[in-house]
Amino acid sequence: MIHNPKFTAEVGDGFIHLKTRGKLNADDLDAPVDAALKLAAEKDIHNLLDDIREVDHTDFSMHVQSKSMGVMWKLRKFKKVAIIMDGGALKTLFMSTLSVLHLNHSQFKAFDNPNDAIRWLTDKA
Repeated sequence: MIHNPKFTAEVGDGFIHLKTRGKLNADDLDAPVDAALKLAAEKDIHNLLDDIREVDHTDFSMHVQSKSMGVMWKLRKFKKVAIIMDGGALKTLFMSTLSVLHLNHSQFKAFDNPNDAIRWLTDKA
């Protein structure tokens, strides 16, 4: 397990569980993803459950949004990425980021229910 005041990364049942919380600035965005990638490499795990429901995204600046695109690009190293988020504007931003970066929509999915996300991640089909 990797613990930081802004995130926790731990091994789940066939996936890395990353939980990020609080107010993030552009400098905070790399550390959670880098920790998840490191843990995934150490444990040979290829799926990520990324829970961002507790992130304060009320005033994401353009700088934070553009930096988050680079973070999304790093996540392509996982076979499957399930991102748990509240809907609304954040989900719209997530979907548009996937399109802009030409990331595979079958590799990345957004969920508002953790059980659905875990089911999708662990589905062997």
